[in-house]
Amino acid sequence: MNEIFYSPTLLFEKISIDPMLKHQSCIHLWIPNMFEFKGGIQVYSAFLLDALQQLKLNVDYDVFLKHDTQTTGDVPARANTRFHFAGSYPLPVRTAAFASQILAQGVFQKPQLVISTHINFAPAAYRLKQLTGIPYWAVAHGIDAWNLQQPAIQRALHHADLILPVGGYTRDRLIEEQHLDPTRLAIVLHPHFANECNYESGENLVSSKLCSIAIPKPLKD
Repeated sequence: MNEIFYSPTLLFEKISIDPMLKHQSCIHLWIPNMFEFKGGIQVYSAFLLDALQQLKLNVDYDVFLKHDTQTTGDVPARANTRFHFAGSYPLPVRTAAFASQILAQGVFQKPQLVISTHINFAPAAYRLKQLTGIPYWAVAHGIDAWNLQQPAIQRALHHADLILPVGGYTRDRLIEEQHLDPTRLAIVLHPHFANECNYESGENLVSSKLCSIAIPKPLKD
C-alpha cells in the first residue's frame, strides 16, 4: 500500500486550519492521563502534544486529563499550554465529571479543534460537534480500536474529521471492520518507531522532533 507523507503544517492546511492564524485561538486535547502513569497511550499523547507545540501555531492548548491530578515535571511547561485535571473526582463519578468538564469548556471556549487521544472520548467530541460544529480528531490505539462493537464509538468515528491510528495494522482493521473512508485516516508516527516501520519512504518520516503524518491513498478494489 502506498502512503502520501505530509508535514504537520500541511496537514493543518489540508483540513482548513490556518497555521498562521492572525487571532489567538485554542485547541483542546482530551487525554486519559499523561503524568501519573506511563504506558503507550500516555507516551504517545505526550509526544503528540509536544509535536503540536513545536509547530508554533498561534494557538493556546487546553489539555484535559481524566485521571491525572497534577503535572510531574517530565512534560515541559509552556506559556501557551494549560492543564485541567479531573483525577481528584472519585472513580464512580469521574467519567461523568470529566464529560461535563470537556463539553462545558468546549461550548464556552469554542476551540478550533478537539483532539481526543482515546476513542472512548470520541462520542463526547461528536456531541460537541453536533452542538457547535467544532471539528475533532480521534486517536485509535491498537487493541482498543479492534473489533469495535459499541455503537456510540462507531458512530463517532464515522463523523470524525480525522482518525489517527497508531499504526498501519490498526488503520487497515478500522477500514475493514468499520467501513471508514481511508482518506480520513492518517498515521502520526512516533519517532521512536520510525525505523521499525516498513513504509517505502520511512527514512524521510521524521525531521527533528516533529511528527510526520502519513495520509494513505484510498484503497483500490
